[in-house]
Amino acid sequence: MSAGILLSRLVGGALADAFGWRGMLLVFAGLVLLCAAGAWLRLPRSGPHPPAATSTRSRRRRPCCAAIAPCAAPP
Repeated sequence: MSAGILLSRLVGGALADAFGWRGMLLVFAGLVLLCAAGAWLRLPRSGPHPPAATSTRSRRRRPCCAAIAPCAAPP
């Protein structure tokens, strides 16, 4: 990670010397757009899949009083 920071300062300084500070920012803006386009192409075209359906028995919850008095078995 620190190598990337050092390299960015080195490359940015070289670009600023060659093209000026606006040219350096335009080059980096182009790189950001290129990375954004690459990420957009790699993302899946559809959203996340819905969770699998569960049975109604597993969705039943015990009432709050279940800890105090045992409940009768569901029909």
